[in-house]
Amino acid sequence: MSEAAPNAVGQSVAQARELLEAAGWEIVQIEETRPPDKYREPDGPLRVIQQRQVGPGRVRLVVARQIDLSNR
Repeated sequence: MSEAAPNAVGQSVAQARELLEAAGWEIVQIEETRPPDKYREPDGPLRVIQQRQVGPGRVRLVVARQIDLSNR
C-alpha cells in the first residue's frame, strides 16, 4: 500500500473500488449526496465527488449521481 491513496474523484463507484482495492486501500464508507430539491433525483451513474483518508489504509467516499446536461 502506498502512503497516499490513488485519486478516485470523478470515477464511477465500481472504478473507484477497483482502483483503491488494487492499491491496498479499504473503503470504509460510501455516502450518497443529492441536490436539495426533493423532486429532482438525477438518474445518472454514481460518481465519486469527494475522497477522504480516515485512517491508515482506509478511505471514505462521497458520491453523487451524474446529471446529463445534454438534454437541457
